[in-house]
Amino acid sequence: MAGKHEGKKIKQVRTGIKGLDKLLCGGVPKGSAVLLSGSPGSGKSILSTQIMVNACNAKKRCLYVSFEETTADILKQANAFGWHLER
Repeated sequence: MAGKHEGKKIKQVRTGIKGLDKLLCGGVPKGSAVLLSGSPGSGKSILSTQIMVNACNAKKRCLYVSFEETTADILKQANAFGWHLER
């Protein structure tokens, strides 16, 4: 029996990271929630910040939620990559 969505193209939201978008066949499914999981230092915060910066630069609305890091830590890390979130 064919699946309900078979043959339908799923709308994608690009991350703005060329290699990741290619790996994800165009981006993450539109309207989905994405959870980044991994051990400390694996790059979850850097990846999510880069995706947010790319979306903001494309004039999209963004929300960044962190349960561990302080605002000061997030801004400091972003500044180290040249991402100025204070604007």
